[in-house]
Amino acid sequence: MTDFVDIETVYDSIEERNLYFLSSVYSEKTRMRSVVHRMMNDHFKSSDITGKSVLLKPNWVRHELKDSDYLCLRTSDTLLLCILEEVLLLSPSKVLIADAPVQGCIWDKMITEEFIQTIETLSNQYNIPVSVKDFRRTVMDVEHGTVSKDLHPMSDYIVFDLASNSYLEPITTPDNKFRVTCYDPDRMAEVHHKGLHQYCIAKDVFDYDVLITIPKLKTHRMAGMTNALKLLVGINGDKDYLPHHRIGSVNEGGDNYKDTSWLRTMANCFTDAGNRRRDSKIGRLYSLAGSLLWKYSKPDQATMVNAGWYGNDTIWRTVMDINTIALFGDSNGCIHEDQQRRLYTIMDGVVGGQGDGPLHPSPSALGVIAMSDNPYLMDTIAGELYHLNYKRIPLLNEARKFLNNIEYTITVNSTITSLDEVSQYGIDVLMSPGWVDYNK
Repeated sequence: MTDFVDIETVYDSIEERNLYFLSSVYSEKTRMRSVVHRMMNDHFKSSDITGKSVLLKPNWVRHELKDSDYLCLRTSDTLLLCILEEVLLLSPSKVLIADAPVQGCIWDKMITEEFIQTIETLSNQYNIPVSVKDFRRTVMDVEHGTVSKDLHPMSDYIVFDLASNSYLEPITTPDNKFRVTCYDPDRMAEVHHKGLHQYCIAKDVFDYDVLITIPKLKTHRMAGMTNALKLLVGINGDKDYLPHHRIGSVNEGGDNYKDTSWLRTMANCFTDAGNRRRDSKIGRLYSLAGSLLWKYSKPDQATMVNAGWYGNDTIWRTVMDINTIALFGDSNGCIHEDQQRRLYTIMDGVVGGQGDGPLHPSPSALGVIAMSDNPYLMDTIAGELYHLNYKRIPLLNEARKFLNNIEYTITVNSTITSLDEVSQYGIDVLMSPGWVDYNK
């Protein structure tokens, strides 16, 4: 079977390739619906959907904080609803829309009452159950500094152990350096150490017949870029299972930052102490002390407490592990040699995100919607559309290796093209601050 990427531009002339025009496309449901209808008509047969359960996985990373967030922070509601209605037209048995945002996301500010009402209307219109779910097990109230845990039972998840086959295994050391910002490092050590690498994946991923992901193309502090591959981190329900970086400087065997600094070492110690006691006053004091020490170390733009820089050699490995699980895993927590399911992606690149992504991006006028059945191919194309040097971005470099042994086609506006020609439909973008010099 030949894999594919199907790209369609949503502007009619180069003069329309601007934020003013492209932002209006999100308001033109008829135009967006026609693009989605054509793509799904070309790549889905009725038998692919009819009578089957469908999981839609958007990028619901966080609620909006600034005016431009509705354009570039997360998957457009308009695009998501167009995809939902096209899926409903094919008569599935049921549909679930779900994601695991960052722990500080206020769900009710992101998933509005109007959005829920629209979904209920569509569900009633087509007489097909449509539900919305938050995959998170842990949620933090940032304003009050409180944490709510175990929001879903572990029976809602499958724990996969990739063991020595994990992409993380080559960088795993006895001193347990793996970290994720604002989480207990001791819990991380329990699920990621030499010979053991576990992930807590929502059971729904394996209970549903068809998985369609709907990423928002953005630059990313830690991974360089986020799209189809990075999006799947949101099927993991407990971030204690997600190594984002390794504590310490590169010289110390970490990838948190480049140069050794005793102030940053102390900052990390206090931060770890705070994360171990997150529900207590003393924990908040430790975290405050860690933040102050980090500030006093005078970090540059490539030195961030969450390892948001081009030297991060951890997050891409976690992303690759989760894609392995999504494609090759089964409901018993086993990994097979043969791919267990097809995974479809419809990329929201009408207005992408650039700069300080994924949480604080600014809009980029890309003007593209794309569909694929291969997340590695989809991200390879997305990197070309953003004019990124894939050789300097580990996630994209690794993704390309998967293309060596497969047949695939690339079309732009229904015309077959080659990988080398894709970049002419792309744009230059601002990288996240820690990636400004990533080509050096």
